[in-house]
Amino acid sequence: GINAEYGERFSRFQFGLIVVLTKDGAANSTRFFDDGQSANSISQGYYTLINYAVANETMAVSFEKNGYKDDLMNLKYGAIHIYGFTTKVSDVKVVRDGSSDKEAVKSSCLLADDGVTYKLVIRENSVDIALKEAFTMSWTKS
Repeated sequence: GINAEYGERFSRFQFGLIVVLTKDGAANSTRFFDDGQSANSISQGYYTLINYAVANETMAVSFEKNGYKDDLMNLKYGAIHIYGFTTKVSDVKVVRDGSSDKEAVKSSCLLADDGVTYKLVIRENSVDIALKEAFTMSWTKS
């Protein structure tokens, strides 16, 4: 695992997320984490596989496997940028796995550099969610 000094130093960083939607407003991706050193992390189950899926104005963040138990997984999501909206979106909410509470998220919807599509920008420290947490994020078309 990560030693205390490394973990303390690492805790100051955040995990940025960039999502690019298809023309249909969907996206899918997977993120793999392990210690980068163990030869048998997969066979021993010492890894984490996070699935990101966007459809129908919702991004679901779930785990196919959540076996990497290290300080890295305590990193918080920082800025989240979602590109490719055909209309403005607003009213961004997060629901943590196991909860029904909808938490409002401070965000901006801006015209993207292409001058045609919009991007949703959730700034650093707007969500207090660690990499080890499953959640859904939803928005409303304006």
